[in-house]
Amino acid sequence: MGRSRQSVNVTRISPQQKLFIASDAWITGFTGGRGAGKTAAGSICMLWNAADGENIMAVSPTYPIARDTTYKTFVDFANSEDRIVRSREHPNPYCVFKTFDGGRAEINFKSADNPDSLVGRSVSRLWFDEASLTAQESFERALGCARHKGAMGKIYATFTPRGFRHWTFERFYELIDNVAHFGEPDKLVYFNEKAYLPRNNTKLIHCPSTRNPFLATEFVSLMSQNYSSRLQLQELEGMFLEIEGLMFARKHAQFVDAVPVDAERVRYIDKASSVGEDACFSAMGLVARGRDHCWYIEDMVRGKWTALERNKIMRHVLETDSRRYGGSVLTYIEQEGGSAGKEVNEDLIRQFSQFPVYTDTALSSTMRSVNGSMLPGDAKIRRAFPLAAQWEAGNVYLKRGEWNGAFLEELCVREDTKIRFWYDRRCLDAPICEIPDLLKRNPNLKVKVRGGAQKIKCVRCTGKAGIWILSTGGRELFATKDHPIWSIEKEEWLPLKQFKPGDRVLVCDKDRRILPEIVQLVAFTGQVKPVWNLQVEEQHEYFANGILTHNCMFPEFKYCDQVDAVSAAVNKLSAFVSGDMATSSRYTVPVAERPQLGSALHLPKATPASYDAYGEPDYRTSRLPWL
Repeated sequence: MGRSRQSVNVTRISPQQKLFIASDAWITGFTGGRGAGKTAAGSICMLWNAADGENIMAVSPTYPIARDTTYKTFVDFANSEDRIVRSREHPNPYCVFKTFDGGRAEINFKSADNPDSLVGRSVSRLWFDEASLTAQESFERALGCARHKGAMGKIYATFTPRGFRHWTFERFYELIDNVAHFGEPDKLVYFNEKAYLPRNNTKLIHCPSTRNPFLATEFVSLMSQNYSSRLQLQELEGMFLEIEGLMFARKHAQFVDAVPVDAERVRYIDKASSVGEDACFSAMGLVARGRDHCWYIEDMVRGKWTALERNKIMRHVLETDSRRYGGSVLTYIEQEGGSAGKEVNEDLIRQFSQFPVYTDTALSSTMRSVNGSMLPGDAKIRRAFPLAAQWEAGNVYLKRGEWNGAFLEELCVREDTKIRFWYDRRCLDAPICEIPDLLKRNPNLKVKVRGGAQKIKCVRCTGKAGIWILSTGGRELFATKDHPIWSIEKEEWLPLKQFKPGDRVLVCDKDRRILPEIVQLVAFTGQVKPVWNLQVEEQHEYFANGILTHNCMFPEFKYCDQVDAVSAAVNKLSAFVSGDMATSSRYTVPVAERPQLGSALHLPKATPASYDAYGEPDYRTSRLPWL
């Protein structure tokens, strides 16, 4: 005889979890901040709603998450209600459990790493845990399995939001371009000046971390210390945000001419070994932590080199660091996955045995593809959270250098924005959306910049966004509110929205003369239209509708390979300061035996200005004279 719900349901749930569990929509989402009880909500939902004979599939982004988080959370709740019939953790986690109607159901836990593995047996319920870390392809492949006894199976997704352009948001909301012509305005919801219509037969439950009554009272306050104010809205409040500028805002950048000599230092090397047009960069970032508890991004070496060239440059960098700082700089080299990555790093550590060099295992989900652009994966983004929080708090300084520009924010322009370029020895203006076709015919297409022309690296459409206008009277630039434009008064790049009437910008007239013009209007147009990214080599600027703007990188996160190397260095340096252990591929070095950062290791006593007195070649140049 079956037992009643009241006799077995001993699990406490929050009001938001109750709404999620009771939803009758085809696709139901539970989104919230960290600690909001998302995986718990999914586990309880499967446990309480399953009926006799049902087969359930729970999909997690990776196998470790499926095994260590999703499976174990479900089993914990099932055990607490004495519902487990049998379960297995390896090699393919599953659990058979008692249902409220007196029968039995089965839940299988799978990884989304291989989308093809999600195709197969039909299921009555399909649950995506940490859905925002799962590729859209895996979600779509698994949907076909959601069918049971002639009816569609229900879909559930639990996740932390990842912005308006992420597929998890688009699964629940449809962007409405023209609100004035929409017949049912009461049904619309608004996010960041844009109107959206909830999709049919879907329901999204929102739960901030603060609304989980079972969370430790100090959790939110402690976690907020690691996030910038905007990241707190996403990671703790569970809000969908515009992603542009989320990690590092240009306005928080601070520069110094010198770094304290007695600071503690770590250099982190994120290596690559190819030189093609689409190849990744190697980045070698040096980070210092002063006695004032401030962080100094002191140096960055970045380029595309063969493995042989890269290794020679690494040796030169390590030798320079050793001479300048008396051997006190600890260096970490990121190790890629698999046996090949391990062998490469072991060989590098042998080559550099005279230096304190250690291996750092590469993060999972390091990169992902979005609209053909390679962007950092969630693991890399999370690694940057502590740096982002310190950046916003004003505790991070950049030592002035040519590499500083890589940290500036770069955004998008509207599709009909005209770009001045050279084509077949002619100077022409054409809409940015037409440039990809021109690049196919002429890969060496160049855009007008101050002092000449630079090659266009690539152009892509990245979706839709709110459009702002900046007008000088004779010229109008339509772009996103954060698109960088050169300010004559400030002598730096500023977001479009920060300009006001009376400010001056640089323009290029029909005779190719570069002149100042006065801004007359800055306003939001109320339009939502496609925006494009244009990436320019070297000088990183171009004239859009005649107005000088900054190079456009692909902007889902204002984040690049240099920032990843710096973020990793900050985390490593923090670990040493707190007394953690350093590890290499060969052995673990206890705290007592490792080099003491900032200790009396014959650090140079000269002023910071003497750093260049060693007569070392400039290892940022492309000619690489020491190779």
